[in-house]
Amino acid sequence: MVDMANRLEDLKAIQNHIRTQAVDYLLVLTNSLFIEKKYLLVESTLAPAFLVNLHAPLIELDFIYPDHWAWKPISSKKVGLTDIGLKNFLTRAGGTYAVIYVRSRDY
Repeated sequence: MVDMANRLEDLKAIQNHIRTQAVDYLLVLTNSLFIEKKYLLVESTLAPAFLVNLHAPLIELDFIYPDHWAWKPISSKKVGLTDIGLKNFLTRAGGTYAVIYVRSRDY
């Protein structure tokens, strides 16, 4: 059991390392493609039928408040990203785009 537990810990560490590398590679790729300032753009008028066929990371939220990281992009529709903001988005979304579904409120 101890050996099995140690292997599980190693597996989690390896997975975290791979995720970190993937985010770093996406960051380099995004910066090489979009040399100027990067923006987080929000499109809130997508039809449900379109979303069913969209293969994108899905972030589901039960509700959203002004202190949540997604509040400003959703309410502003366009937000400039710093290098740290871009890296944070890539980490949270798992890619360069995502569907953020908020169950309650008007968003």
